[in-house]
Amino acid sequence: MKTYRFIKITDNDDHRKFYIDYTSMSDYRIRVSILWSKYLNYLEGEGKHRQVYDLLDADWSACCVARGMFSNIEEVRMKRDELIQFYNEKLCNYVQTDCSCVVSLA
Repeated sequence: MKTYRFIKITDNDDHRKFYIDYTSMSDYRIRVSILWSKYLNYLEGEGKHRQVYDLLDADWSACCVARGMFSNIEEVRMKRDELIQFYNEKLCNYVQTDCSCVVSLA
């Protein structure tokens, strides 16, 4: 069995736009760097367009949202699909509230 990490890359301007990738690397930031490098190569005319490139073209952030031990890649893809469904359902019910940090001294 192998440990995989699931990375969520999110558009900071629209939180409903995200991409979930997975890696067996010990540091997910290396995978994000690889995606960024491939994106730059794509801009120079090399390689095919991938969905994640739409996010990398904007203001984005990345974080590790889950990890687990899996025996084959099909299990990893199933978990990725579950995470996509989870975040889509969570964001579908999202209600934006005022997050003001101003404290009244009155």
